[in-house]
Amino acid sequence: MKTAYVIDDNVSYQKIISAHLNQLGFEVKSFLTAKECLNQLGEHPHLILLDQHLGGNELGIDYIKDLKEKAGETPIVFLSADNDVYTATKALKMGAFDYIEKNGSALVRLRTAIDNIPDYLKKVRRQKMMRTIGVITALVIAGGAALFFLLS
Repeated sequence: MKTAYVIDDNVSYQKIISAHLNQLGFEVKSFLTAKECLNQLGEHPHLILLDQHLGGNELGIDYIKDLKEKAGETPIVFLSADNDVYTATKALKMGAFDYIEKNGSALVRLRTAIDNIPDYLKKVRRQKMMRTIGVITALVIAGGAALFFLLS
């Protein structure tokens, strides 16, 4: 079964999202803080939902980088009750897979995001492969140049 991690300090919203994800075939683990999730991120879930406002002064956007590093290719869907273009853009630039505003259409948008995960993973893997090819090519060119100078 696929797993989804939901990071949100609003327990009521966690329950709504979890029920929806269960209907879509996900086993859900819920966390009140991003730190709690990071501490338990031994396995790589299929999806992480991260809320912006996590209680106190904790902001979800401050944890995108750490979650990406620890969860690898796992898509992160960033959630926010705010309709804030700046935060949405920043979250996406930091590596979030999607940004969903918590409103009446959030569950529909979440379903669409989940449907797009296979394409996202193909893109991420293709980019990773292209970076690897670039590094190998650079090493081959550098090695060839060094050999040329040694033989000259």
